[in-house]
Amino acid sequence: MNIKNTLEYVSVLDPYRKNRIVDILKENKIPYSFDIGSNYTNIVITPQCTDTSKTKMLLTAHYDAVEGSFGANDNGAAIALLLQLAKYFMFHESKYQIEIVLFDKEESGHFYGSLGYVTSHVIKNTLFINFDVIGCGDHITIVRHDNNLGIITVDNMRKYNIAEFEFFPPSDAMILNQIGRLNGLEISVFHRKILIINFHMKFVNTCIMAYMIILNLLIMIL
Repeated sequence: MNIKNTLEYVSVLDPYRKNRIVDILKENKIPYSFDIGSNYTNIVITPQCTDTSKTKMLLTAHYDAVEGSFGANDNGAAIALLLQLAKYFMFHESKYQIEIVLFDKEESGHFYGSLGYVTSHVIKNTLFINFDVIGCGDHITIVRHDNNLGIITVDNMRKYNIAEFEFFPPSDAMILNQIGRLNGLEISVFHRKILIINFHMKFVNTCIMAYMIILNLLIMIL
């Protein structure tokens, strides 16, 4: 299943979205587990790593959508990207211990999934990259929560024409950084001229160029 088909398949109303994600994981024989709390169900994918001394890297995105929304851009596109990376890391070793976590209940405003994860897991010596709203636009942007640790270097930003913002609206990255005390960054994609767009359209005309730039950048830095 290619990126476009994956995006369309997972862009459905809750509660069907979780089942669609699991369908793709099963079809591609990608091992996964559920991280379940009283009001959330996160999906956790842990590619095999032969060296457990490596720094752990969380690749995260929320999989829930605004009530009544198909959530293709927010946040089905990020889910499609992370499912592609999950397949890639089944066959390629990373310089990190990769764990992909798809958070539940971000759109509740209470961030139940990410909050439950950071308060119930030992996550020392861990970095993160959170993806939110990456399906529509031509302007790749980041917000750093990494104290300039260099997950994405200045040279990377120049090469891939990435802009840096001081902040995004509240997201799971805020929970990972402020509650979990983790260093990392968040990646989003916007239009250069129109920052306020329809985040909750049924199917997004995904900007494949920006999408593939992000995918290639991640493969290079991870």
